[in-house]
This record gives sequence, structure tokens and C-alpha cells, in this order.
Amino acid sequence: MMLSGRDTICPSGMFRCPEGKCIPSLWVCNYQRDCEKGEDEFQSCPPPECEAGQLTCGQYVFNKTYCIPPHYRCDMQVDCVDGTDEADCTRPSRGLAARPAIRAVLKLFEALGTLVSWGPYDLEKTLFSYNI
Repeated sequence: MMLSGRDTICPSGMFRCPEGKCIPSLWVCNYQRDCEKGEDEFQSCPPPECEAGQLTCGQYVFNKTYCIPPHYRCDMQVDCVDGTDEADCTRPSRGLAARPAIRAVLKLFEALGTLVSWGPYDLEKTLFSYNI
């Protein structure tokens, strides 16, 4: 008797995806989508660990921003899915990161990995010294 994908019974130590695919249980909550629609990452998974110096959002949702650099806080642009990066801000940030053009430069340097060794505040001081 042949079982359809939805009737698949997975062996012990395996997780059954809704489409019937069996994956190792170790792949559940590994921050990578292994089931067709990512159901293996929606199993009450803990949030990922953030790099040193990063801030965490209040809510973890798979494949959404959870760790943010400090200059994203109170910059008038929501980065966290739950908006916690803009919560409890008494006034808009007056720092350079709040300016859209500067924020774009910061994101570019961050994407290139430059801020890892240089730091966002050093970049802001440098840009400020050039009166940007």
C-alpha cells in the first residue's frame, strides 16, 4: 500500500513537514527553512543570539529582523516586526543615523562588513567631521 505525502509517517528522530517530507529533528528551529513553507521554523523556536553590541527586538518571527545595530534605535524607521526599536522614544533622534542619506550609508557599510571592524559611531564622527 502506497502512502501519499500527507500520510507519510516519519521514523523516530525525524520531523514531518506538512507536505509529507521527513527532515531530521535537529533541523527544526535551526533558522533555515527546510519544509516547503518553513513550518520547521514556526515551532515555538527561541530567537537567535545577537552579535555583541546589537539590540534585540521584542518579538522573534522567523525570517524577520530580530537583531539590530544600536543606531537603528529611535531613528524614525521601524526595523523590528513589533516596532520595539521605535517604542518609548521621547523625541526623534538628532544623531546622524536619523538622516535618511546617512542611514543609507550606514546600511551600505554594514552590508559590506565595514562597521564590524570600524563601528557605527566612528563612522558617524567621521561623516560629521566632513559636515555631511
